[in-house]
Amino acid sequence: MTKKHFIKIAEILRTDKAELDLILNLCRAFIDINPRFSKKKFIKASFYGTLNPDSEALDSWVKAEEGRL
Repeated sequence: MTKKHFIKIAEILRTDKAELDLILNLCRAFIDINPRFSKKKFIKASFYGTLNPDSEALDSWVKAEEGRL
C-alpha cells in the first residue's frame, strides 16, 4: 500500500465517524504492512472525535495507546 491509500482510508474513516477501536485495529494491520507507518499521523487524519489534532494531549494519548497496538 502507498501513502495515497492510507490517506484515502483515513478520509473515509473520518467522514464515516469511525470508532477509535476500528482505527486502532487498522493501525495494527498497517504497521504489519509498512513498518514506517505513522500511527500518530493516521489517527490525526482519521479520528473525528474531540481530540485536537495539534495538541500535546493527542501526543500523550497516542503514546498511551501504543500499548494496545
